[in-house]
Amino acid sequence: PGSSAPPVAGPAAAAAPAPMPASGGISPRQLKDNVAFAPRTSEGRVTGLLVSSLGDERVMQAAGLRNGDVIVAVNGRRIASAADAAAIQAQVGPGARLSLTVERGAATV
Repeated sequence: PGSSAPPVAGPAAAAAPAPMPASGGISPRQLKDNVAFAPRTSEGRVTGLLVSSLGDERVMQAAGLRNGDVIVAVNGRRIASAADAAAIQAQVGPGARLSLTVERGAATV
């Protein structure tokens, strides 16, 4: 009585997901570690970025994204080439606030 088990150390402790920030925001590092962005193409042209989970799906949820979403514009700028996608990636940094236009199935959200 009155005693508790020692804290868990080692692989089991390391596998626990990192807590989400209290503000609901997500860090660029969390995006990089948990969300994949792949170009979606049509007739050889990039038409958006396909989103998929790499790990903790809470990161995607915090960003308002779901597996299979396609980001077609960021801050009102359409993604129409690989250069556009690279320029958008350069905007993602600590404190960045992005407005995404996302295709989810047949709807734009």
